[in-house]
Order: sequence, then C-alpha cells, then structure tokens
Amino acid sequence: LQVDVLQPDGSPRGTAMEIEFAQDLLSFLTIPARRAVAQAQLEQTRALVTSEVIELAFEVRGAYYTLQGAQQARDVLDRVVETATASLEYASAIHAAGNLSDLELANQRAQLREAEVERAEIELEVVDARERLNQLMGLWGSETAWAIPSRLPDLPADDLSVPRLESMAVAQRLDLEAARLETEALARSLDLQQTFRWTPRFAIGGEADREPDGTWLFGPHVEVTLPVFDHGQAEISRLRAQLRQAEKRYAAMAV
Repeated sequence: LQVDVLQPDGSPRGTAMEIEFAQDLLSFLTIPARRAVAQAQLEQTRALVTSEVIELAFEVRGAYYTLQGAQQARDVLDRVVETATASLEYASAIHAAGNLSDLELANQRAQLREAEVERAEIELEVVDARERLNQLMGLWGSETAWAIPSRLPDLPADDLSVPRLESMAVAQRLDLEAARLETEALARSLDLQQTFRWTPRFAIGGEADREPDGTWLFGPHVEVTLPVFDHGQAEISRLRAQLRQAEKRYAAMAV
C-alpha cells in the first residue's frame, strides 16, 4: 500500500492524493515451497531445544554420580584414617615399651598424616561436586539441604558394544538431527531461489487518484519487475556457501 499526498502551488487550490495497493503474485505461487522451508526450520529449532534439555539432564545426572563417587571415596578414607589412628596408638604403646624404633613410629605418623591429607582433599571434591549439582539444578538457600545415597549403583552386567553405541549416536542424537534439518532447509531455500531466479515478478492491485478539484479516479494497477541485471546471483551464492558449511558441519558432528 502506498499513499501520496500532494499540494499544488497554483490554481486550482486543493489537495491531490494517490493511493496504490498491489500484491505480488509470485509470493502466492511459492507458498508451498516457503512453507516447507519454514517447517524444516521449525523442526530444526525443536530438535535444538530438545537436545539442550536432554544435554542438561545428562549433565545433572553426571554431576549426581560424581558427587556419589566422591562421597563413597570419602567414606572409604574415613575408615582408612580410623585404621591409621588406631595403628599409631598401638605403635606408640609399643614404642613406649621399648619394642619399636623411632623410625617405625615416625612411619606410622606419616601414614596417618597422608591419610588425613587425602581425606581433606576428597572432602573438597565433595563440596565442589555438591555445589556444581546445586548450580545445575538451580537450587539455593534452604533448597540445598538435600541428601543422596553415598554409594554408587552397581555397574550394568552387560556393556553395549562400540559399533552399536556409534550407530545409536548417529541415529538418535538430536543435535545431529538439527544439523541435518538445517541442511535440508538451506537446500530447499536454494532450490526455491534457483527455480524462480529468471521469473518476472508480477504484482496486481488497484489505484485511486484524487485530483485537486475533488474528482476521484479509479483503475487497476499492474506492476512487472524483470530480472535483467539482478537475478539473485548474490543470494544464490550466499545460500550455496551456507549449504556447504552446514553439510561439512553435519559430517564433522557425525564423525
């Protein structure tokens, strides 16, 4: 729609107005093709969003097992420290009786200190793993007062074979599906651009003119644009480059 308002600089005095409206016919002809491109882009976005959600879920799961492993290691080291403490007490009693050398007693003390250091290090790992899990789950304040079992679950009896894992990854990963849909949408867009690159663009509509004396003139409006100098070379080159990039990116992700 285009509206022009003109004021004459002489007689007759009055306001002239031109109103034009037109619709591109080619846009109607390409509706199915453009709908297919939009559908591929929508499916790509869905796959990306779902992939991000699943990725976060698995990251939370991994952080959960990391915390469980650190807690289990801490429990083991607690028992090691208890054993080393009892051993040092027994060695000290024997040393006081003159049946243990100073060197052997020092070795017992060193073993206890080493166990205590390892226990302190694993305690830091527990704190870090717990904080990481809180961050991933978006918890804060009183919500962080949760507890989980300290022991890791048993390993599965049967492991999946590497070839099966690889085929499952290629077939079921949603980020790969999103990359594939990206190439599909770009290929459809390129095909659409190439198909209609030489097609003249027709627009039909109507026009109304108001003369300065108040007379209205009505009639049809036809507009034809011929692709003489610009037949989409730049757009086609851009789409081709983007399609090559998408194909290489998809292949790299699959590998």
